[in-house]
Amino acid sequence: MTWSLAIRIPMNYIVYNGSYWEESAPKSQALAQALTERQLEEAETAITKQTQEMVKNGAFSILASVGPKKAVGMFNKAQAHSYELFEAAQAYTRNTQ
Repeated sequence: MTWSLAIRIPMNYIVYNGSYWEESAPKSQALAQALTERQLEEAETAITKQTQEMVKNGAFSILASVGPKKAVGMFNKAQAHSYELFEAAQAYTRNTQ
């Protein structure tokens, strides 16, 4: 089932249930919670993927040995890119909680 959410001030929260729009605060809250959970899952998947990439390309060992501030200046292009994606995924996680 596909749900959509819209906010109309005179009607509060309305949700599209695949057939029609209905006013429902609980359903809209459930939809927002489900979206947040999916976003967190995506971010956690991205963090795991980028961590594995950083281990593979050596960025993780540089981070572990000198810390993030110094490591950024020591990374090659591929390491810097994977670290940027890792940082973006972490920021996305913080912003969705």
